[in-house]
Amino acid sequence: MKQTGTYCKAYETARLAEFPGWPADPAQTGHLFLHEDFTVTGGIFPGEAVVFDAVTPEWVEFCRGRLQFAALAEEE
Repeated sequence: MKQTGTYCKAYETARLAEFPGWPADPAQTGHLFLHEDFTVTGGIFPGEAVVFDAVTPEWVEFCRGRLQFAALAEEE
């Protein structure tokens, strides 16, 4: 049985692609999953089907600011 991470949230690909450093042609449509470590995958399992893993301070700020993303532990 595959292990899931503690937290992830689905976003429309278009929302994620608003980030200036997003890959020009990620070849993904629909929804992708943003994980608590700020990587993005095609499914709920962290580390599998990775679409974006260029975690930089700018990306983290984009996720927290524009997307209002916060892992459950950060919300407490």
